[in-house]
Amino acid sequence: MTAAPEYLETLTAEAETPDGTAFARLRGTSDISVSFVPGYYAQTTEARLADKLTQLGRLLWVARMREYYRLKSDLLNREVRGEGRPRNERQAARREARDSIVASGRSDDGRVELSAVGLLSWSATVAPGTVRQVSEEAFTAACAQAAERLVEDHLWQLKLVWASASTGRSLG
Repeated sequence: MTAAPEYLETLTAEAETPDGTAFARLRGTSDISVSFVPGYYAQTTEARLADKLTQLGRLLWVARMREYYRLKSDLLNREVRGEGRPRNERQAARREARDSIVASGRSDDGRVELSAVGLLSWSATVAPGTVRQVSEEAFTAACAQAAERLVEDHLWQLKLVWASASTGRSLG
């Protein structure tokens, strides 16, 4: 896979759930960390953890895009607020294909699974018994691993979408 533009390696984005109990940070393109307020992990359930991860995925993506456009604006010396409209059918098809990518990531221990459609719609699963059986540190490491794998999966599929759009053939 080709390297990300240098300015993306400096990108840092942070997100916090609305209730202030869970946090996520992205550095570069795929260095992701998750944390909780002290005591939250020991008092919660797997379903609530999955909900927090779903919220964090969505919120972190929004924060990432905000920072991406800020960096791009600085680089171009003009304000960039978002994507322009597709200029032709090929660009529209490419964007639609990108926004339809279903990416997923799973931790080695199988306790955390994350998925996203177009990085817009997020879902998370936390295996039953996780809170009782795994420390908070091990859980947050599993979250980071699953998130990084989701990003890798998305980037791989994105590469296929871009290649397919440039050749007009499906590479999947």
